[in-house]
Amino acid sequence: MSIVLFVAKTSFSFVETLGWYSIDCGTDELRIGDDLIVWESDEDYTQTGTNNLVLEKQPLEEMNTLRFFPNRAEQNCYIVPAYKQTLRYLVRVGFYYGNYDNLSNFPTFDLYIDNEKWATVDTSSTGGGPVYHEAIYVTHGSGYFKICVKQTREGEVPFVSLIQVVPLWANLYPKMETNATFHLLTRTNLGGDEVRYSGVYLDEKYNRIWTKGSTPLNCVNVPTLPDSNSVTENDPPYTVLLDSIQSNNSDPIILTVDLPQRTPQPAYFVFYFTENIQRSPNVTRTMLIKINDQNDEIVAAPDFGKNKVVTMYPVMVEGPTINITLAPNNGSTLPPLIAGMEVFTRTNAIQDHDKSSSTGTLEYFSFAYRTMLIKINDQNEEIVAAPDFGKNKVVTMYPVVVEGPTINITLAPNNGSTLPPLIAGMEVFTRTNAIQDHDKSSSTGTLEYFSFAYRLVCNLCLVVVLI
Repeated sequence: MSIVLFVAKTSFSFVETLGWYSIDCGTDELRIGDDLIVWESDEDYTQTGTNNLVLEKQPLEEMNTLRFFPNRAEQNCYIVPAYKQTLRYLVRVGFYYGNYDNLSNFPTFDLYIDNEKWATVDTSSTGGGPVYHEAIYVTHGSGYFKICVKQTREGEVPFVSLIQVVPLWANLYPKMETNATFHLLTRTNLGGDEVRYSGVYLDEKYNRIWTKGSTPLNCVNVPTLPDSNSVTENDPPYTVLLDSIQSNNSDPIILTVDLPQRTPQPAYFVFYFTENIQRSPNVTRTMLIKINDQNDEIVAAPDFGKNKVVTMYPVMVEGPTINITLAPNNGSTLPPLIAGMEVFTRTNAIQDHDKSSSTGTLEYFSFAYRTMLIKINDQNEEIVAAPDFGKNKVVTMYPVVVEGPTINITLAPNNGSTLPPLIAGMEVFTRTNAIQDHDKSSSTGTLEYFSFAYRLVCNLCLVVVLI
């Protein structure tokens, strides 16, 4: 069945967390955190597993519950809707063992996204604290993410503590290809404390976690003055740029990143710089960046009160570690200084949503999924996944070129949808360029010309509200 609409009016703004999913696995209650993130139960996203509380609690409330999967199925999966197709997302899955089973046995298991292996999860890798796996991931019209865990060792039961999905509306990480997945190795605030989303405008806007970096013995933490007015590549939070590390005298800064995979692979490096002094013309700060003693990049520090971002990609790396060196370049009178760093590795994205997984997940997916294909005048297609029960979704299509006398809007079930289309409301606008001439007199002839002299071809903005 399809819904065909004939055309209608809005003024609205998106909140900063539009399209975010924050799933607190193992809980049965909705909760709003101190940072105003809405954490919801995972019961609508999976039909397998068992909820449990950890015995050894820690400050992050979302880490004190989990869902474990003792059924030894090939995969145990979550189905998380995508807010918009063909959009880049930050996807994070968190794990905290907390001795929930009172066995003091940290499990190791595999993590999958859309049927491709994402990582091997070692829940003891942080000394027993929370473990995160994060990726920059692009959907390609599927309408959802399938996130699964799989048991790989006898007696070691997989579990999940949290899942977060954030659409990246801004053009972050512009050199990342859209046909690849980028796995985060580290995102480090050098010289300052851990930074998370807080809801404050100048702080982290995309729910990234900037961990507190370890200051090398030959370095000191220094305050810096970033530029809060201009747009900086990747939009780092102001609080990350407020502090840096600086080496003593002419010493290099040496940073080490763990890389579990031993095979060569391309990596994406991002370095963030500010300055802590107003330099005179004869005072310079230039740095030579080397990755594993190669891939040289010469960087001149920004002026006082300014920011600079340097991206190095692709750089071939190989585990178990990556060594990053920032040394004074020839002629530099000041030592190296750096505020933050991000490192990703790249894998090609292959999305196979039809590949079989556990029976429970397939039954869940087939019985409760509603996706719609919106067409305007039999073109300008948009695939929309309906929101969860009790949630809302707004879809905006703009610009769409249309021509009278009518506009036909069709909502049809998308491939694989088992439920018919459903829509709550609609607004449609046409756009004209504004020309204001208050002195020029209008005339009846002009008004008549504007009214019916031709069929106006214009841009259409369609706002569809789904509940």
